[in-house]
Amino acid sequence: MIRRRAGRTAVVAVLLAAGGLLVTSALRDTLTYYRTPGEVLGDPDATREQVRLGGDVVPGSLHRTGDLVVFRLAEGGREITGGPARRPGGDVPGG
Repeated sequence: MIRRRAGRTAVVAVLLAAGGLLVTSALRDTLTYYRTPGEVLGDPDATREQVRLGGDVVPGSLHRTGDLVVFRLAEGGREITGGPARRPGGDVPGG
């Protein structure tokens, strides 16, 4: 009886661990980190790599040319020029 209970407990523990690993790996693929203008301005290497930016688009700063978009972002009193931005299929942000 005790062996049977220990076996069931072990099976439940393994199933819970496997489920946890599946959820963790699925979340890792879907999480996206958006950098703020202040973070990008504070990190000189960030201008050399493609990053996702978060912030508010400055009114009147959005300029479109075909599927290319250039804009300014503001956050916490700091501004940065974002773009050129492209989306797959030619869809542009805010379009």
